[in-house]
Amino acid sequence: MIRSFRELASNSESIGNPHTVKLEVSSPSLPSPLQHLYRLHDGAFVFGRALLIRPFSSKRGVHGVVEWNDPSLWKCKYELQLRDYVFFAEDAVGFSYCLGSDHRVYFFDPEQGALEFFTDSVESWLELISRDPGQVGASLAASWVAEHGEIPFGYRIPPVVPFIVKESESIGKMLAPELALAKYRAALACSVSDAVDDEQIQIQSVAEYLREQQ
Repeated sequence: MIRSFRELASNSESIGNPHTVKLEVSSPSLPSPLQHLYRLHDGAFVFGRALLIRPFSSKRGVHGVVEWNDPSLWKCKYELQLRDYVFFAEDAVGFSYCLGSDHRVYFFDPEQGALEFFTDSVESWLELISRDPGQVGASLAASWVAEHGEIPFGYRIPPVVPFIVKESESIGKMLAPELALAKYRAALACSVSDAVDDEQIQIQSVAEYLREQQ
């Protein structure tokens, strides 16, 4: 895992102290593959802040992996049982990677509340992401930085209108705080899954939701 992480780390920006071995990662809340990962770093942004690997504990406006996986924070809002999955990373638009109880890595679509197998291990996840930055939105992050400046810590770049309504026409036009975005998408996924066949439902945009939260 060390070699795979170093390849990814060559394009990364540390959130915590990159030289500090976090002894508390032996916490039973983290499965062993993630304990190994968190002994190598304390959170990082990769590829111009396109990929977020969460720090162990919350810092600099970014929720730590332990706090982020507290079921009461946002997981409980989904009908899908997510308690046994540890969410540790997100792409530029805020879609997630998580580790299952089988120690395999899954991709999570928060708009639909759907999990999809991604790869067999955290190490192979590191290798795949290193080879193909496009799958975490590296070009989107680069475009945002070129036009607006750095992506602030704790923010992602969602489409104004959800992907399930439109393709990516409205992407790259706004930022959203990570927790508000997670709660918005959980509510969206539940409203869609609860809809009766052929029922028309009102879908609120991310921007409208964020205005209401102010």
